[in-house]
Amino acid sequence: MDSEMKKMGKKLQKTKPLDFGTDEHVMETKGPSTVNATFSDQDIEPEESAPGTETLAVQDKNRALALVRKLWALEEDHDIPVAKVEGENICDTDIRSLRPGKWLTDMVMDSYITLLTIAENDLGRKVLHYMQTKMTSIIEGNYTFKNQAASQRNQKNIEELDAEIIIGSYYRSSHWTLVVVEMKNGNIYYYNPCGERVAEMKKIERNWRKYIQTLQTVFNANLPTRQWRVTNVAHSLQKDSFNCGMYCLIFADKHLNNKFEELMPITVDDLNSMRITVADHLMLYEVYLTGCCPKCGFDIADDEYISCCNCQRSYHLRSYCIEKELVTDNASSDFECSLCKINWPVDLKSTKGIYPRNPPRVTTETAPKEMPYCSQVQAEKESHKGKEKEFLLVR
Repeated sequence: MDSEMKKMGKKLQKTKPLDFGTDEHVMETKGPSTVNATFSDQDIEPEESAPGTETLAVQDKNRALALVRKLWALEEDHDIPVAKVEGENICDTDIRSLRPGKWLTDMVMDSYITLLTIAENDLGRKVLHYMQTKMTSIIEGNYTFKNQAASQRNQKNIEELDAEIIIGSYYRSSHWTLVVVEMKNGNIYYYNPCGERVAEMKKIERNWRKYIQTLQTVFNANLPTRQWRVTNVAHSLQKDSFNCGMYCLIFADKHLNNKFEELMPITVDDLNSMRITVADHLMLYEVYLTGCCPKCGFDIADDEYISCCNCQRSYHLRSYCIEKELVTDNASSDFECSLCKINWPVDLKSTKGIYPRNPPRVTTETAPKEMPYCSQVQAEKESHKGKEKEFLLVR
């Protein structure tokens, strides 16, 4: 394990460095180099406490760190939900993107910024998070509103204008940047880990004005006039091709906590430590998958489901959730889930009463003639007709 984790830290992702040309208007700030990052198992060792003195918080943190180590040690991604933040699934692929030398996924960016905004709201501040898809479309100038009568959801946009801060990541040209809008004074802070260009800042200001004006027109709202202006602050610059997302998460954290003096320098150790912190925080939300299908991450509820013969985790009886296992397993064998195949731990105490211990065996003769299909694999329906498989079925 130790050798594998050390090798991971030395394997930087082979990607072409970002090239922003030679624009003389790049607003640069000086910062230390972040190349040649190293990482080891010792960096994510659990906290040690005297026997019997561990608090629940420490126990949860240590369990989360242990799960992070296990995910980082896997040989490949499995795209299996391992946590859930505000109803959004965090997959093993997302946690593994936090390994050194890897680009962060959009789910990592959105989920962690969501957690930051929740913490601020708990302190009494009204901070809202725009998902990266929304913020990106706004900044690119192609965000569209639905008709007011057609979507009650868009009414939230009016309420959002009373927010103190709106924050979101802006993804363009395979590069993460950050936009923070202070709604009361009209300041728009733009953070580009590679340095902010004047042209970029003008584009952000222009399209944010367009977004606000469209908002007023669609909802016939009389909003106070604000003088929107885009600005930037001094921060460390990215010196590699993969840490843009991590810089943006640090920028978001420091900005919301008014710690602008800590925006530089950002060292290699800061970046590595932040990767562990983000992974740890996200894995603390593993508990919100209790009672959910481990494949799609949605609640089992009263749906038909099938339980693993080893861990008793329950999966939806749908092709998207279990078909791969049913096809690859021998016809006479019990259903073994994909989590068991990667030796993913299960806390049976938390599943007691949710996952049946000894589900009855049912053959295809008494099973439904046709398994319900998820929308993602509806097109594959015809190719799987006629396949018979003995499996566990719990009604």
